[in-house]
Amino acid sequence: MDSNNNVGENIVNAFSVVYKTYESIQKLISLLLTYSREKDDYIACSEKFLRYKSDQDIYGWAVNDFILVFQNKNNIELENGFRNGPIYVLEINLGEYDEPQILVARFDYDDMNALPSIISPSNFWEFYNPLYNIDGIMDYFLDDENKFEARVMDETKKARYWGINHIKGFYIPLMSMNADNACELIFGGFDSLAEN
Repeated sequence: MDSNNNVGENIVNAFSVVYKTYESIQKLISLLLTYSREKDDYIACSEKFLRYKSDQDIYGWAVNDFILVFQNKNNIELENGFRNGPIYVLEINLGEYDEPQILVARFDYDDMNALPSIISPSNFWEFYNPLYNIDGIMDYFLDDENKFEARVMDETKKARYWGINHIKGFYIPLMSMNADNACELIFGGFDSLAEN
């Protein structure tokens, strides 16, 4: 076999792995959304995952980051459709770390009434940028292997992120999650973040 055939075979195999990974992610997302609808105190703010897509930027061609947004359905519902309480974020990240990670986080805002009435996949940046301090908005005063916490550092950028003022959360290696423990790890994680 010549080197061109090896390269071609490697490309085909790589895409096969990506698609199998997407199938697993889809099963996980479906499991979590179904569980939240049927059995849990948390409701999805959108049935669609948030993601970055772009025709211009090659990093937007393949999705490697999936964000789901939840709120506690026991909190009072506001006119904009949100609940009067924090937003709980689940991020499945396939590309930022040494191995795929799930970030489970709580986002606190100044005024939940100020948030838009609909969250769509294009609102990816309103959650991703504060998580990764893209615009220098957050001051991460705790960031270690297992957990993180930050508060707003740049008040002038708060409006861009719907008045966010605080984030805290923790990491779970994606490979440690399966159908038997996923709901407990995620929704139990939201519960632990609600208590603190």
